[in-house]
Amino acid sequence: MGNKDFTEDKNIILDVYKTSFKKYGPCPMGITWGTKKSQTDRFKVLTEISDLKKSSILDFGCGMGDLYGYLSKNTDVDLDRYLGLDINDVLLAEAGKRYTEASFVLRDILKDPFASDEKFDFVFASGVFAISTPNWKDFTYQLLDELFRSCNKAMAINFLTTYSKTGTGSNYVDPCSIFKIACDRYSTKLVMRQDYKDNDFTMYIYKA
Repeated sequence: MGNKDFTEDKNIILDVYKTSFKKYGPCPMGITWGTKKSQTDRFKVLTEISDLKKSSILDFGCGMGDLYGYLSKNTDVDLDRYLGLDINDVLLAEAGKRYTEASFVLRDILKDPFASDEKFDFVFASGVFAISTPNWKDFTYQLLDELFRSCNKAMAINFLTTYSKTGTGSNYVDPCSIFKIACDRYSTKLVMRQDYKDNDFTMYIYKA
């Protein structure tokens, strides 16, 4: 597959989110979520991956930091460490205003990957892979490679499913194809969740 730059893909994603934020402002629709409920429904499923108490967490594509807000308000999790990463400086600025006690960093992990000793217990990526881009497959798989390498215990990721294709400009994924990729590249210790929304599925991939 090789190491590509993926500048075009990143610029498309940035344009989608910056346009949405400019139109709707700092709310779920401003980061392309339909409603607050749809956002929190996904957070609930993602964070059911395991007991997160005293864990270190990487929130990849953190946007306005709402996963951190969800964890703070809806669970008794006492995190050891939380780090939110994004390539969108506008959303990160909003995250910093909302959650002053959390850490948010502008970072492209394909250009600036984590060191071998810089790992997190759990990695989360919610809504990150929903935008259709020219090199979506290679781009996504390289991101997943880096995210899985950066976790000690497991990662939780979600996708839009081809079994309920409803919008334009979004990327819909066959759950079976992601299941196979996960087994081939990462681990056969995994769980797929399709029990919470018609147009979405979540996968937990655990370190063997």
